Amino acid sequence: MIITTTEQIEGKRIIKVLGLVQGTGYKSGSKKDEENAVGTASSLAFGDMRNKVPEGCDAIVSTRISLVSPVDDIATVLVYGTAVALADA
Repeated sequence: MIITTTEQIEGKRIIKVLGLVQGTGYKSGSKKDEENAVGTASSLAFGDMRNKVPEGCDAIVSTRISLVSPVDDIATVLVYGTAVALADA
C-alpha cells in the first residue's frame, strides 16, 4: 500500500477513485513526553486509516495529517486521504 502526500504516483495512473479514508490516533502523555505521544498517536492514526481502505485500494494519495492541540495531555492525530486504484502508466 502506497501512502503519499502527492496527488499522483510516478509510473502509475489512477484508474478509479474509491473515496475518502481517514484514521485517528490518541495517546496520553505528559508535557515532557509530548513528542513521543504525538509519534505514537501518528502511528496509530495511520494504522487506523490502513484498516479502513476499501477493497481494490492500491494507494492513498493527497494524504494530510492534522494534530489536534493536546487537551488533558492527550495527543490526537487525524490523517486522511483519497483511496485510489492504480495501473501502470
